[in-house]
Amino acid sequence: MEVAGDSDEDHSLGFDVVGDDPDALAPDAQPRGGGRRVLPQVGPLCLCLVIASTNGFWASPRHDIGEGRPAQSPEAAALAEGSHLVGAVVCNWEFMSASDSSAGLPTLAWLKSQACRTVTAEVEVFGYIAYKGLIAVALDEPVATEAHHPNSILQMASDRRLREGGRLGDWVGQQGRLGIISVMIGPALALAVVSAARSYFHIVAITKKTQKKRLLRSKPSRRQMGRFLSSAPAPPGLAITTKQVCEPRVFGMEAKKITECVCASMHLKDVKNISAATKAFSRALSGSREEAVRLVAKSKPLCRESLRAARVRVDVLAMLLFRKLWQDIDHNTVWIHIWVDGSPQWRGTEMYAASFDLYVHGTFIKRRLLPCVSLRSGQLDAVSKTAGLMWSIWLLVGPSASSLRAFCSRVVSICSDDGVERQLVEMGDFIDSFIAYIGGGS
Repeated sequence: MEVAGDSDEDHSLGFDVVGDDPDALAPDAQPRGGGRRVLPQVGPLCLCLVIASTNGFWASPRHDIGEGRPAQSPEAAALAEGSHLVGAVVCNWEFMSASDSSAGLPTLAWLKSQACRTVTAEVEVFGYIAYKGLIAVALDEPVATEAHHPNSILQMASDRRLREGGRLGDWVGQQGRLGIISVMIGPALALAVVSAARSYFHIVAITKKTQKKRLLRSKPSRRQMGRFLSSAPAPPGLAITTKQVCEPRVFGMEAKKITECVCASMHLKDVKNISAATKAFSRALSGSREEAVRLVAKSKPLCRESLRAARVRVDVLAMLLFRKLWQDIDHNTVWIHIWVDGSPQWRGTEMYAASFDLYVHGTFIKRRLLPCVSLRSGQLDAVSKTAGLMWSIWLLVGPSASSLRAFCSRVVSICSDDGVERQLVEMGDFIDSFIAYIGGGS
């Protein structure tokens, strides 16, 4: 079992099934009516060894707030160093909707409030997975342990005496064939759990992306989680909204909208994950979650090859738009810095790419990618690479020699690595030779 507490350290405490399949012990888990399986709202019984540690769940000082939190005691303070086994409980998990009342259960109310603090902003809480102890026993004296697997912990402490009488190993044997897990929680909460029956000791907020590392090894299946999410919408009062964190605006845009646009931009040069790109851009272009869902529902999936073909048209349109921009600005106020490099590919082919920074009146305007050029194995010398760069610029600002010369005359730097591209600056006036090479006139 992977147990992650409030610190950055992982606590791998393990899981062991010593009896039948735990799912077989879950109520209402057997097929009914036509063989359809009815998914339970309550998990199977299991035996949980309770370990008190300041590195466990609900032990961070940021959780030591709110009504209903376990009271600190001298016994809890004595467990501040290291990890100590303090007892065991027979427990199970259960689903709780966000609207379920916590009246008369102060510890549960406190756990719910702290569970909401563990989720990020702008996340709706649809409900909770609560772990409840049904039968609890406490050790006479806490046992320090460094073991992680429950079998190792139980073997080490099986002869320890219980406050209720008897030994821990004998009590475990009396509970029958149950799955055994371990959990690490704060000292105050751990002592409270093993001292009282029918008490909650851990809870996880259910969101669209529930934090799996906070679940114990005994947990709902993916189908059970999906069924619960589809039947238990979150009340508006319990939804965490972005208005609490996104009031600051930059250029009139909310921080949330800027973040969505940045996340969507990651898909601009990647057509592999079309579904993720569709969802990301629907969030960036819509004003609400409902509108984004409608946009996705109306979208028609496209294959990668269709997108590749469409990209060519988009590139042509972008080059035509830059030609218009280049014609409208005063070239005497322009500075251009070029970045160029080649990448060897399969069978001697090289992908030759360049980009440039455009400055007007000394102010940075934009960075543009020049069209990529494919060079064959016999075109890797300085002359061929200069011609390749000229061809990229020709496609962007042409189709005249005057436009090409106007662009090249405003280049103030060319940045490359120590390969053949470093010789570009030594080629001199190459424009007339290039125009003749492509078969054009003046």
